[in-house]
Amino acid sequence: MYDTIPFHPGGTKLTEEAVKLCNFPEGAEILDVGCGSGETLAFLQETCGFQGTGVDSSKALIEKGKLLYPSLTLQKGEGDFLDFPSFHFDGALLECTLSLLNNQTEALHEIFCVLKKGGKLILSDLYLRDPNPNEVKAAHKRSQDFRTREKQFGDCEKDGPAPPDLSVNGAFVREELEDTLKEIGFRTLHWADKTPELREFLGQIIFDYGSVEEWLKAVTPEGEDSACICNCKTLAHAKLGYFLLVAEKPEE
Repeated sequence: MYDTIPFHPGGTKLTEEAVKLCNFPEGAEILDVGCGSGETLAFLQETCGFQGTGVDSSKALIEKGKLLYPSLTLQKGEGDFLDFPSFHFDGALLECTLSLLNNQTEALHEIFCVLKKGGKLILSDLYLRDPNPNEVKAAHKRSQDFRTREKQFGDCEKDGPAPPDLSVNGAFVREELEDTLKEIGFRTLHWADKTPELREFLGQIIFDYGSVEEWLKAVTPEGEDSACICNCKTLAHAKLGYFLLVAEKPEE
């Protein structure tokens, strides 16, 4: 059972494209951070035979997913604190999730830790196709300042600096995102612009619901804030793009 409108642009078709690039082993253990009710993991289990584990901050979506897909392991949690053993997963998904997390750098660190050597990260999200130079400069300064302070305080110092928000108003600057992934230890294998998928996604939403806001009201569990799921102002950004990235935790 899958939603008529997938929760991320490109839907399972884009996920399948990314999975083929990763060449996962048979029966691969896959972690989906921001899994919702588990539709993507269920699709991968059904079509690829993967073992799926999902984490989402929405208790309502996790409960729904457990009813729909009892064979999946779904649990409530935050992306910047993954309660799993190190070197555990063959792959991890961050599909339209990273830009919504409060601690984006730490989330990438956490995923790096739980991936096996040679494990792959599939990341799709919003980015600025033609960022203002001031936005790039500001993002770079935030990253540099954090790295300088991190060396002073150490990785485990509780009173150390809070990691910077990698995104600019909900969208990433490609260079800064890739630099951060490299700093953590990832090696970027693939980057592709998928902006047409974003346009198709938005067009279908507007056709079916009249507006992004009305769609969010329809898909957001009762009692939860739709603003936490999607930034409508960001979606309307004229220079906004959508990307697919595959990165690897090196074998050595």
